[in-house]
Amino acid sequence: MEKLPNFSSAKTPPADDPKTALRTKLLRRLIWKVPLIIFLVSIAVWWEWRKEPQNSPHIEAASAAFTGWWSGEITYGWGAKHTEGFFFQPEGNRLFGTAGFLGMKRGIEEGKIEGDSIFFFIRYEEVSGSDSRARKNYYSGKLNGKEILMRMQDDRGNPPVQWILKRSNSPQ
Repeated sequence: MEKLPNFSSAKTPPADDPKTALRTKLLRRLIWKVPLIIFLVSIAVWWEWRKEPQNSPHIEAASAAFTGWWSGEITYGWGAKHTEGFFFQPEGNRLFGTAGFLGMKRGIEEGKIEGDSIFFFIRYEEVSGSDSRARKNYYSGKLNGKEILMRMQDDRGNPPVQWILKRSNSPQ
């Protein structure tokens, strides 16, 4: 039966066959790469799974608590008093809106909400004579019932200023 072409046992290719050598070489490479790929994909899946979803009920509740107009009287370090208005417009755990500084509305930058706290900064130009410098004020606030306990720190290292924001019906 082995003499008939269809009934002969499978022929083993000679050891010096280039196709067989290449196939063996590729198989050896795959043997250690497949577990590595599975491991990396597992880490990526775990990383995404462990993150808190953007629209969790906890984040939605915190966002709703901050949303809207707020105002408060601030006594700055040099003694000037201003009633400043703030508008907070959260989206998930990000905070957008405006913040009053020296009676002017400024855009909130890199705003974020973490639990019952908010963090952001504003930019402004400080003009002294013919000189003009870009400045930043860093804000943090903690929700306390129907008030926000605010704190502002400037980029020059002056002592922080603290005040209380209360809900407002309209922009200041």
